[in-house]
Amino acid sequence: SQVAFAHRVIDYGADLVVGHHPHVLQGLEVYRGKTIAYSLGNFIFGGNSRITDRSAVLKIVIPPGSPGEYHTEMIPVQIDYWQPRLLTGAWQDSVMSRLRKYSSVFENSIF
Repeated sequence: SQVAFAHRVIDYGADLVVGHHPHVLQGLEVYRGKTIAYSLGNFIFGGNSRITDRSAVLKIVIPPGSPGEYHTEMIPVQIDYWQPRLLTGAWQDSVMSRLRKYSSVFENSIF
């Protein structure tokens, strides 16, 4: 139902869908040329007992004077005590690998 809902929102005119709430990183999809990020995980969430986690920040670049056009980029981060820091090297590759795997279920994966 989450996928159907995101598709319907795009069908009704949204240019971008950013989901939330499941507290875990989920895949990304391109639907009708628009990006759907199903969940970015716990970027900063002090309500649970996990004090460390790996996730990603969704960077959205909107070119000046180009309404409806944008470019997205996923930036892998480590969350330590609810503070994000950029990941590099093997840890960065690990997060991106997870995102590719999670996104592979979609017909039009962002990767």
